[in-house]
Amino acid sequence: MRLRTQVIVTIVISFSVLATLVVSINGVLATQRFRQLEDTEVADQVGRLRSILNKEKDDLAAKLSDWSVWDDAWKFLSGTNPTFAADQITASAMSGNALEMMLFLDPQGKVVHRQAVPGDSGAARSAALFQLITDTPALRPNDNTADTVVAGLLGLDQGLVLFAARPVLHSDGSGPAVGTLIWVRDLTTERLANLAERLQSQVHLWRQSDAPTEALAQLAGGNRGIQSAGKIAGMTVLHDGLGKPTLCGQVVLSRRTWQAGMTTLWWQSATTMLALVLTGFGAIWLLDQLITRRVRLLALQAAAGDHAQSAIHVDGQDEIAELAQQVNQLRNRLQKTRNEALGAAEAKASFLAVMSHEIRTPLNGVIGMVNLLGRTPLNREQQEYADIISSSADNLLLLLNDILDFSKIEAGKVEIEHLPFRPST
Repeated sequence: MRLRTQVIVTIVISFSVLATLVVSINGVLATQRFRQLEDTEVADQVGRLRSILNKEKDDLAAKLSDWSVWDDAWKFLSGTNPTFAADQITASAMSGNALEMMLFLDPQGKVVHRQAVPGDSGAARSAALFQLITDTPALRPNDNTADTVVAGLLGLDQGLVLFAARPVLHSDGSGPAVGTLIWVRDLTTERLANLAERLQSQVHLWRQSDAPTEALAQLAGGNRGIQSAGKIAGMTVLHDGLGKPTLCGQVVLSRRTWQAGMTTLWWQSATTMLALVLTGFGAIWLLDQLITRRVRLLALQAAAGDHAQSAIHVDGQDEIAELAQQVNQLRNRLQKTRNEALGAAEAKASFLAVMSHEIRTPLNGVIGMVNLLGRTPLNREQQEYADIISSSADNLLLLLNDILDFSKIEAGKVEIEHLPFRPST
């Protein structure tokens, strides 16, 4: 694998691992943060629900004070103002105070007067409320203090109601109390819709005994639950007018924070990936300019060998430029050594040629004289000596020819002769 390919593969793998780690860690941290923000939003909405219900309770109790601390109402329960109900407890008074029911009780808890708006749920609700008031003396404050009030939510089989009860006193707040005045305001669908509009969330109120199983499971599991991909609910325990935790409320809101966070996370991840991709391409280009291109240029110039007309040159002041200088020095040393070797070989070849020529000349004279000597009358012993001299001279001439052939081979000047011969011999 070439260096440039190795660099590209290494950078791609490194940046892929880095991108995966960055996006994964960022996703985990962002998801946790968005979940915390969503939990905070749910808790805030649940807190607002409790706050609104408390405000509605306090508002009802405050309006009730204007009626319970009133001489005309005191006289009505005392039996000295029989026209009070007809004159004061009118339909406009009921609707102006957003009431569905008004009860006047004597000190023993018996109903002196009951006024209900048209369309009231009727006898079933009245019977349930009467039974609850009869069985619960705490709902009938009979002391002589104008600030005494019992107010809150009550859970009936027919639904939840908001009530307030105060002792009936004189207009100056003096007693004795002659009974109890109770106001009842139904939490109708319209009022729950108004409450949901104020919260910008869906609102459900139940007695815990009537709540859906999923809501009770959510209440037991941490007051937070995801109903769907786009909805999240918060649960809270609500205390009734007697201070008992018998009620519960649920706020269902859209997961705007989560959805916006996921959208932001997606764009952030995409931007991060794009930035890393561009950074990777930039790193590849930079490394190619600083390293791989210059190394490739160095390799190409070095591969030119003897054909190079100039020294290897690589721009820069770094290690690659130093390597180019070292290669130039090495090439110079090799070229010098080569020239010296060629000079030595040429000198040797010249020496061998000269020496072979110089030796061959007297040797030819010896061979010629021996041949002439062999033609003269010689005894047997002299002829033997002459033959030995002739054979030795011929061998020495062959040796000189071989040495001359080797010098021609080294000099690259070998000439191939074409001579006939017989393969059989």
